[in-house]
Amino acid sequence: MNKEFQLDKVGQFSYGFKSQFNFNNSHQQSTDMSGVALFDSLGMVNYREHIIHPYVEYVKRIGRKLNAKSCISVEWHNGEEHKGVDWLPSCCVSWIANKQNTFTATLNSNLVYPNYWTTLGCVNYTSCYVEIWGNPKIKEYSHYMAELTWRNADCNTIGFYVD
Repeated sequence: MNKEFQLDKVGQFSYGFKSQFNFNNSHQQSTDMSGVALFDSLGMVNYREHIIHPYVEYVKRIGRKLNAKSCISVEWHNGEEHKGVDWLPSCCVSWIANKQNTFTATLNSNLVYPNYWTTLGCVNYTSCYVEIWGNPKIKEYSHYMAELTWRNADCNTIGFYVD
C-alpha cells in the first residue's frame, strides 16, 4: 500500500507499508552417489515469520536551489528465531549552486539479509565442490551509507562515500 499527498506547491508527503508472511516446512538430506547420507546433511525446517514494514516520507523544495527528502521506515520481525524492530532512516539534500554545479549529501540505510541456505541448521551440498554450513541464528543486519557528491554541467562527478 502506498499513498501520496501534495501538501503545498513544493512539498509532498507519502506513507505506506508492506507485509510479508513466510512459512517453510521442509526436509532435505544429501547423499553420495551410492545413496548413503552425508555427514550432518539432514535439514529439517519448520519456520514461520511475519514482517511488517511501514514508512513515512517527506519531499520539500526550498526555493529554486535546494531540494530535501527525508524518510523513516521501520521493519518489525516476528519470527521464531528473529524478533525485533529495525529503524531505517534516509535523507538527501541537493543544492544547485549555479547552472554549472550541484552538490548532494545523502544518508541511506537498508537491511541486508543472509543467503537462504546459510540460515538452515545443516550442511548443504550444493555441488561436488561446494558445501554450505548453515546456522539458523544468522540474521539480517543494518547497512548504512553516507555520500557527498559534486556534479558539474559536463556531467563530471566527484564523490566521497562512507560505507
